[in-house]
Amino acid sequence: MARAGRELKLKGRHRLKEKEARRILEGLKENFGIELEEESLDIARLGEVEVILSRKEPLLFRRPGEVWVPTLYLLLKHPEAKRRVTVDMGGVKAVSGGANVMAPGVVDCYREVKEGDIVWVADERHGRPLAVGFALMDSEKMVRERRGVAVKSLHHVGDRIWEIGAETS
Repeated sequence: MARAGRELKLKGRHRLKEKEARRILEGLKENFGIELEEESLDIARLGEVEVILSRKEPLLFRRPGEVWVPTLYLLLKHPEAKRRVTVDMGGVKAVSGGANVMAPGVVDCYREVKEGDIVWVADERHGRPLAVGFALMDSEKMVRERRGVAVKSLHHVGDRIWEIGAETS
């Protein structure tokens, strides 16, 4: 359910051309190891954010000119996705509420993560996606460091992108 006073209207929704959809799906496979069947994909705007949808479910999003980022809905269906950062259970509430991931809370990280990569954050007990963001450290440093921000959050449970999927479920 949308929070009071927040507009969740997707605007300008239209079908992606097959060639563009194929290019985006190839990038998803290369970066996250997620292979999706070629299907009809739509694109729409949510404020300044572009969102790619399959049926009514948000799969990817980006700000204009930036890289496509997987949504939590897509990651829930693909827990095997690469670039996973695992946090201890003490950080779950903060991270799922939109907080950045602090290095002391990181217990594991996909070994090939480089600073600037898009990563997804999961809890250590269930492996469920909590957030997606930019890595501010390489994987080794994330696990080793005891201070600082490891991941800058871009998308989390309960945000506007999450609510699009919740409204269509």
